[in-house]
Amino acid sequence: MLAPLTMRLWVILASLSLVCLATADPVDNTAPEDRSSTPTLRILELIKVSRETTPDDQTPRDHNVKIVLDEHAFIVGVTLWTLNFLVNGDNVLSSLDALTETDGLQREFVFKTELPEGITAVLVAAKGKSGNVLATGTVYVQIPANFVGSLAWVGEEYHPSSLSSLRVDPGILSEVWVGNRVCRRERSPCYFLQKELPDVVSRCLTLTDTLTNAPVVLCDETVAPFQELYPTPSLYITDDHLLEVSMSLPQDVALGREVVAYDPRDPSVVFSPEGFLCDPSGVGDRGESECSQRLVMSEATDVLSVLVVLEYPGGRLESKLLTYGGQEPRASQTGVIVGSVVGGLLGVILIAAAVFFLLRWRNKKERKEGSSISNSSHYTATPTSDPVVA
Repeated sequence: MLAPLTMRLWVILASLSLVCLATADPVDNTAPEDRSSTPTLRILELIKVSRETTPDDQTPRDHNVKIVLDEHAFIVGVTLWTLNFLVNGDNVLSSLDALTETDGLQREFVFKTELPEGITAVLVAAKGKSGNVLATGTVYVQIPANFVGSLAWVGEEYHPSSLSSLRVDPGILSEVWVGNRVCRRERSPCYFLQKELPDVVSRCLTLTDTLTNAPVVLCDETVAPFQELYPTPSLYITDDHLLEVSMSLPQDVALGREVVAYDPRDPSVVFSPEGFLCDPSGVGDRGESECSQRLVMSEATDVLSVLVVLEYPGGRLESKLLTYGGQEPRASQTGVIVGSVVGGLLGVILIAAAVFFLLRWRNKKERKEGSSISNSSHYTATPTSDPVVA
């Protein structure tokens, strides 16, 4: 009983210091009767939301934090909202300017900060023009690491109007729903290939306030953007359906390699085994790292889509979508097909030209022979037609 009691006492003391720090004001002009009626805000949800970035944006933060409050009494004169995180005893402060015309019933706010690991308490405060505290809300929770897994666009950039592919790792959740489809933890990672997908996939976990036992919903709505894999891997498929992948990898970095081979005409037909792992198989002649995967198919297919995904430490992904036709990559195969068509047309043209000159030479010869016969004899040339080109 001593250890839990000591921990609870520490949480109480830490939270009190957080409240004092957030509400401290060198000049508090709030009247005692008004201070006693300061409304209390109840935090219902903490949500990681995506933030838009530009090529010139050097901020490493990939998300913002959205706070959802319960319905509360009208707050008059709020000009500033602050968000405080207590992380391992340290205070992390973020603020959000509010217009003087802001509705005092506002419940949702997006702060330009990140949700760090190790949070033990969260405080939201509404302040007036002079910095006086108008309302506060506090919640005490332990946010676990990798609490809702990770989602990432793979193969190509996400576009709402086109088909995209999504990799889903549920983390500690039992399942994640993407539209009307589900990814279960025991069968993850999951790939949703070339489907119309929502741009927001919310994954939520219900926590409990350690002081009040009130439920607090923790959500993640972020999806990692597409990161293209360079240089392009090379592919080869043996007669017994062994897919071999060769690529250049950074030295001394432990990387996860996943390969998803499927039918581009019907992406629901997947030939890769469950788990999608590509087993390391050595180093190639040019120093490239090689891995292989036994495809589950009864016979060869004329064309195959192959999604290659690298997972770096920390969960960052790089991917490349390739097309393989027959026993050689599609680019080479296309060159062969185009070359065959051009060669066939050239052959037909040469044959037609030879026939044309042969007929012309024959007609000239016959006319020459006809001129040596008597003037009463006349030669009539037989009409000819051009050869038919199939």
